[in-house]
Amino acid sequence: PDLSGENDAVVTVGSLCKWVLHCYTSLSQTRGDMHAHPCLLITAGPAAGKTTLTSKLILELKATALKGPSLVPILVRGQLWQRRLAEHHEIFDSAWNWVDAFVQVEYRTQPAIVRMLRQAMLSRRAVLILDGLDECGEFRCHFERHIRRTLVPQGHVIVALSRPNGLDDACFRAFRRASLQPLSEEQQRQVLKKRLPEAAADVWRYICDRLPLDGDNLRITSNPLMLSMLASIAEVRVGREMPKSVADLYQVATDAMLKRAKRQIDPTSEPTVRNLDKLLRLVFMHAHRVGRRVINSELITAAIGSDAPWLERQIRHDLVPLLSMLQTDPLEVQAPHLSFQEFMVALAIQDDATKLPVQSLEKLDAFWANVIRLGSGLGEQFGNAIGERLGLLLVEEIKVGEPANTVACCAALSAVMQSTSAKVKTLRLSECHIDDAAMKELFAATQFKGALNNLK
Repeated sequence: PDLSGENDAVVTVGSLCKWVLHCYTSLSQTRGDMHAHPCLLITAGPAAGKTTLTSKLILELKATALKGPSLVPILVRGQLWQRRLAEHHEIFDSAWNWVDAFVQVEYRTQPAIVRMLRQAMLSRRAVLILDGLDECGEFRCHFERHIRRTLVPQGHVIVALSRPNGLDDACFRAFRRASLQPLSEEQQRQVLKKRLPEAAADVWRYICDRLPLDGDNLRITSNPLMLSMLASIAEVRVGREMPKSVADLYQVATDAMLKRAKRQIDPTSEPTVRNLDKLLRLVFMHAHRVGRRVINSELITAAIGSDAPWLERQIRHDLVPLLSMLQTDPLEVQAPHLSFQEFMVALAIQDDATKLPVQSLEKLDAFWANVIRLGSGLGEQFGNAIGERLGLLLVEEIKVGEPANTVACCAALSAVMQSTSAKVKTLRLSECHIDDAAMKELFAATQFKGALNNLK
């Protein structure tokens, strides 16, 4: 899209940086009285490279600072924003805005940095980079409203990034919109040539011949994380069978990380290392149930009880690759990527008889959409599990009223349709609006045999 007003399309990180600096220049010249707010919302699906984009934008801004006036980037990651609000609500209540509060909390031991960043915000010399609004969990709506009611009226240059599903459009009416495009086939081949110079041609042939297309009729490796995972798997599975779906990719990747952990952890320790898979599934499930991305000691204890001290010891010794350390005291960790947490939650639903936070199809919100989408790739066993949790296996008619999130709702319906045990014969969706994204999830059910054949 043309965002600068000077016919320069934002198609690269460099042009995005130019747009950000153009916003600052316009603010300076008009003394904040701009016709359009200097705010941009960039959306993309799970693991599409949003966080990588923020890192590259910061580096680009740093490079421009060496040549002349620039902006100070203030990066706020959604999962930490949520956590700091829960821990220090009194600071957030009294702060000028919630980015200011985040800065005060995050850099509380570095007062010079706090003063510098606050001065940059007060003089409108900062760009607020809000990454992962979809990872704010139960506080997401509060942050979106704060952006609309406080940050935008204050006149800050803002670049926000989020998955599109579940966004409150009313909170982003002042924002210009852009989307992060998937990798082209040429870009995918270039990545493979750099990662696998000798095997690139064979791996690309495998991608074209064996891997299915996604719901947008694109190769699943057009997603950067999927391509990176596949390249890593190809490096260690020479001559062995490769994954055949997105769920297979996550399964192989998580199995590899767990296998590495089990080699390193003392096998005589209690609880036995064989239980590590289940302990992690339960931890991730509990975190997702309470809408959290950042996991602390309290949450680990709530999830696995007396096994918590053992798991925390392994984490502190960096022996659990599926949990990346954020800080040691107090302990805070998270999955390497939200999609890994979501996949482990899908496994927990399938394998551990764990309960969902809701018992109704209509009450599934956007935070659960990708969990169910990944779970669908696991096959009929997941379909049986999610159908049982939502009470959908034995009913002949499913009538959907006003779901909290249509994508999550339709993804769950699609998963249930895999089950040959389902008795569903009629779906009634006439009372809810099914958008394109939700329809893609529902349409995915057409490939399944079994219960879908009975639909009328």
